[in-house]
Amino acid sequence: MNLRIDKKQKVEHVAIILDQSGSMESIKIPTLTGINEQIQTLRKNSNGIETFVTLTKFNNEVEIEYFDRQLDDIKEFSTDDYIPSGMTAMLDAVGLTINRMKNDIDEGTDDVSYLLVIVSDGMENASKEYTWQQVKDLIKQCELDNKWTITYMGANQDLWDVSNDLGINSNNITLFYTNSINNVTNGFNISTQGLMNYRMARMNNTAEGLEKTAFYSNVGASINDLIDTTENA
Repeated sequence: MNLRIDKKQKVEHVAIILDQSGSMESIKIPTLTGINEQIQTLRKNSNGIETFVTLTKFNNEVEIEYFDRQLDDIKEFSTDDYIPSGMTAMLDAVGLTINRMKNDIDEGTDDVSYLLVIVSDGMENASKEYTWQQVKDLIKQCELDNKWTITYMGANQDLWDVSNDLGINSNNITLFYTNSINNVTNGFNISTQGLMNYRMARMNNTAEGLEKTAFYSNVGASINDLIDTTENA
């Protein structure tokens, strides 16, 4: 990041880590729409926050579409940018993205925060560089820094295992269903609402004062909330 930033400026680095495996083909269009809506949400709720965005896609391989690009320079995500195929190297995508953010971003300000939005419709089955424990250790290091919020939106997998194996707080994990276009759209709507609430809170808090374990619970859609709904049904 070469842009000169005032030391008192609020700065946020957002990374969207998106599953591009073959199983995403049937939900390609609502996924594209959902990602574009999240970018629009960042733009609409950017007052006082200098924002940089990374987009990482993964199937058998990991591709960083763009890294730490200024929000104003992000173009709409299109069908040419997103071609699902192959398997699910989720661990490599998360590990590579976090390490590059930690190593290559010059904070340049006293008030900087990091947000990871991970989206995957299936279990890890193709990573070559990172293990579950290595990524869990990376996430723990990030959280100790007290500037990072790490979230996970998943389908067709045991999300409690994801929470335990990656060390992501269960209030930052939500479930979406891939059996219909409407259900996928609803899942992304929930994620976008969580992002909107997060951004509003970020406007009013320093990075260290920001609540980092309520991304989906703030909209009543974390896996904890889903258990409560089932038990009270």
